[in-house]
Amino acid sequence: MAIDGEGFFQVKTYYNGQEITAYTRAGDIVKNANGKLVLANSEGSTLDPPIEIPQDTADESINIGRDGKVQIKQSGGGPNLTDVGQLN
Repeated sequence: MAIDGEGFFQVKTYYNGQEITAYTRAGDIVKNANGKLVLANSEGSTLDPPIEIPQDTADESINIGRDGKVQIKQSGGGPNLTDVGQLN
């Protein structure tokens, strides 16, 4: 993902053993084994607020709009998209 203009992705990460809120412009976001969207870094920092993609959702069925709305196309659900989260 990329940010056009000002702004940051808000993530939860750990610093000195404490969970903190951090901000990044790194757009290398992936779905982890639990279905949460995370940074593709060694810590797997989760987006804040967390966004979880159902396990049976194919990667090509995930849509992130210009407004940051995260939607999925569920199998058998026809052409309709289901909201699963919002990037702040």
